[in-house]
Amino acid sequence: MLKTALIFSSFLFSSGIATQEIPQELYDLGMKECTTSCTPAFGKAVCFQLCQCSMNEFKKRLQLKEYLSLKAATLQGNISVDQRKVMDSIAKTCDAKLTLKVPKPKIKKPVPKPGELKKQEKK
Repeated sequence: MLKTALIFSSFLFSSGIATQEIPQELYDLGMKECTTSCTPAFGKAVCFQLCQCSMNEFKKRLQLKEYLSLKAATLQGNISVDQRKVMDSIAKTCDAKLTLKVPKPKIKKPVPKPGELKKQEKK
């Protein structure tokens, strides 16, 4: 957490961050934080895809200044309505992408034994 704060603060004091895209170092750090917090609940394979999608969407949608502001708000537990909308939109996008990649399990319906169907109809 301290490393994250130090990296964020060093970027905050950079010149011209308003129009910069998220640098690779922050992207990698975001991936590490995301997969570390996600993996215990969902496993490595799912979390890697989810985190990669999320970070790619952050990179597409936000400039560095907006991303740093969002990260700071998240760390402080003070997310604005607009920031929540961005996060929710990214979550929905990535959920939809992962849902398309993950095949739905095939559920076999039990085949009734001879005579069971007639018993069920009588009830």
